[in-house]
Amino acid sequence: MLVIIGLIIGGILVGQDLIKAAELSSQISQINRYVAASATFQTKYSVLAGDMPGSLAAQNDFVARAGSQGRGDGNGVIEGYDYSGNVVWNVSFLGEPSFFWEDLTSSALTDQGLSTAIDAQAPVACCAINDPSPYIPRAKLNGMYLQVFSLNGLNYFSLARVTQLVGNNGDRTAGPGLSVLQASSIDSKIDDGAPASGKVQTLYYTNPALVSSPNAASANSSTCFDTTTYQYSIAVNGGRGVNCALSIQF
Repeated sequence: MLVIIGLIIGGILVGQDLIKAAELSSQISQINRYVAASATFQTKYSVLAGDMPGSLAAQNDFVARAGSQGRGDGNGVIEGYDYSGNVVWNVSFLGEPSFFWEDLTSSALTDQGLSTAIDAQAPVACCAINDPSPYIPRAKLNGMYLQVFSLNGLNYFSLARVTQLVGNNGDRTAGPGLSVLQASSIDSKIDDGAPASGKVQTLYYTNPALVSSPNAASANSSTCFDTTTYQYSIAVNGGRGVNCALSIQF
């Protein structure tokens, strides 16, 4: 009887591991699809999705945009725009980050069906948008979302848990949504496996700054990585702590 129980438990554990591996693979595939979709769009139109100038957008029946910085200027950088202050603001999900998903949808390069972008303040102008899904795509893991932003002239996808978008300036409330083991696995599979270097880093935007996932000199149950060895904290609790978010350069 004990042998049978052991086999059953072993089978359940193996099944859980397979499910987790499949979920992780699905997340990596989703990121790779968006990277490929962005590259295909750029090849077809000679400009990044979201960054398409206003005149070219009009010629191709994409959503109208002013064609200024943060509003479709063709400079190769996905820049956010704060319509309430009329300034370029990279932490905003409005402007070019919003056009990005609209452009991929309009060109049939994503099945997310995101067509809410307008060259103006978000519809909920004064208050919080508690359901981000009409504006940014759901990720495959842990109820998270994918966003686009730029940093030092480079463009990134952000994989984080987003709980709120703010309509007046395009701000967002976000936080870690990946376990340390998940983050480490994604980083290792598509980059160098180091949390603070390479094309995959443990960064995300939240209300209203770019921040690093939790870290400390020594790894503990609430860290994503330590700042002594700069390794993911996978040795703590088997890496099960949900302490990480990622940004992936594309």
